[in-house]
Amino acid sequence: MFTKTDKTDKSDKVEKMVATPRPVGTQTMPSIIGADMRIVGEVVSQGETQLEGTVEGNVKCGNITVGNAGTVNGEISADTVHVSGSVTGKIRGKTVTLAKSARVKGDIAHENLSIEAGAQFEGQV
Repeated sequence: MFTKTDKTDKSDKVEKMVATPRPVGTQTMPSIIGADMRIVGEVVSQGETQLEGTVEGNVKCGNITVGNAGTVNGEISADTVHVSGSVTGKIRGKTVTLAKSARVKGDIAHENLSIEAGAQFEGQV
């Protein structure tokens, strides 16, 4: 009595929304992976990512900040990588910064690298 059913096929609208790329230069909100979240699999984002939780897999994004509570077990690939937490795996970035609380076990491929005093790093650059 109070329901209205729409019998039109909306699958075309969904395809168009998914297939339309974001315009270059458009800024979006950062993606936040909270401290209580654990992701198993690959994380992909074109924008900025703040990681406070755990990722068991590779991370590819524009910019990433691994917070103090953040953990990545896999490769990180981004333009800018800032690590305050723990990373086990290779890091690839134009600019890579390891804060004093960082714990990194893996190789780093970079153009610019900054390591604060107190950071733990085991690998090759």
